[in-house]
Amino acid sequence: MHFGRVPSSKIAVKKLVRHFESKYPDATFHFVYEAGPCGYWIYRLINSLGHCCYVVAPPLIPTKPGERIKTDKRDAMKLAKLLKTEDLTPIYVQEPEDEAVRDLSRAREVAMKDLKDAKYQLKALLLRNNVNYAGTANWSLIHLRWLTELVLSHPAQQLVLQEFIGGRMTLLEIHASPSIFSDFANAKDSESGIEEFGVSSAFSDNDIHHYQVEFRMKIVSSDGALVNFKYLANFLREEKIDDDFKKSPFVYVNSPAIAYPYLRASVSSALINSGLENIILPTINFQAIYNEEIKADLE
Repeated sequence: MHFGRVPSSKIAVKKLVRHFESKYPDATFHFVYEAGPCGYWIYRLINSLGHCCYVVAPPLIPTKPGERIKTDKRDAMKLAKLLKTEDLTPIYVQEPEDEAVRDLSRAREVAMKDLKDAKYQLKALLLRNNVNYAGTANWSLIHLRWLTELVLSHPAQQLVLQEFIGGRMTLLEIHASPSIFSDFANAKDSESGIEEFGVSSAFSDNDIHHYQVEFRMKIVSSDGALVNFKYLANFLREEKIDDDFKKSPFVYVNSPAIAYPYLRASVSSALINSGLENIILPTINFQAIYNEEIKADLE
């Protein structure tokens, strides 16, 4: 017999199983379904309720010549009959940990493909506009800094360029402990519209290989709009982060200098998307700021 369609939710599946248990209290139940977009949570749920469940790959289901009409009812009845006659070959259901690793691997493949496509589209954009890079190593830090300083002739093209650049850096949130310097760079540049600008570093208590550089800005556009920015750049160090590294210039000079071009691109993109006048952030000498902070501490 055909019971009908069941929603793909845990509550609906549990309700279906309980219905069969109450209607046929002495029966032994075997459930089967085709592998599809729902994954294996149905399999694990039914097994957790104490019943046998099988997952079958559609290509492994026997079919008769000329059998082309497919409906949910026909497929369900067919699976039940084939399971009864033991003509089905169930597939191996991965453990949740293995499935998670598989999802991660697939996500990485997609991300790498998207990155490759974005690089190709960005190079095509520059080629169409006769913009040539004089260096030799594409996608190096020097090349990325050069990209962030480009200004194309049309605002729409500039927006496309900034979207390409801004999407290349993934920032990860980590629990941050207080920095050695709460703010080791504070500045103000009214001519460029920057009312406040601050940079600080942060280290995680639970992660000895990651640290963050945080930028905070307050910008006033030409029409008087006040915009607050907070930008987090996450850095990974292969070696263990110790106290000497936390006090080293690399954290307070090199790291902000590496992340700053991405900040410039993100700020420009956000302002243009908001319909505000674009602001090109000025160049900042983080080494000079660091030297001033060290000098002030010694005094």
